[in-house]
Amino acid sequence: MKYIVTFALIWMLCSCNTDYTKGGKQNFDALHSSANVQLILPDTIEIYNPYQVNEYSPYDSSFSYKLFYYANATCPSCLAVINELGKNSDSLLQKKIQIIVMCFSDNIFESFKFYSERGDFRQMAFPFYFDNKESLEKLNPKIDFQSEILLLDNKNRVIRGYNQSEVPFDKLLTL
Repeated sequence: MKYIVTFALIWMLCSCNTDYTKGGKQNFDALHSSANVQLILPDTIEIYNPYQVNEYSPYDSSFSYKLFYYANATCPSCLAVINELGKNSDSLLQKKIQIIVMCFSDNIFESFKFYSERGDFRQMAFPFYFDNKESLEKLNPKIDFQSEILLLDNKNRVIRGYNQSEVPFDKLLTL
């Protein structure tokens, strides 16, 4: 049993191979350098809609604001953030705030689909988007996506970023 717990702990720490200082930039610099930059979304995204909800386009300008999260689909801490977004998705939808969870993965999203279909995530009012070619970062070199949830305006321009564990949902609901 001790070996199983040790293995699970090591797996969880290593499975999220996200580099938080990518390109030598510190994560908190992204808050200022990305402001007013328009987010360009890949043409090759796949919509994954396990909850059969409305398939809102990521370009839908009828939403006042958008929360954008670029997540590693195999990272346990990223999956916990997705669960937190799901928990708040209904109230955000009522306030015309769209949640865009775009995932990247090197295992063709099979584990993500497995967790979703098994019921490990809270049901979300929005579909997921898969970046099959991991092209989002190439299209947006001025934006640092690592551990950030971006607040966008209705034209997909970055307003600011939030640390993934500190999104002020209560304040967002008053926008």
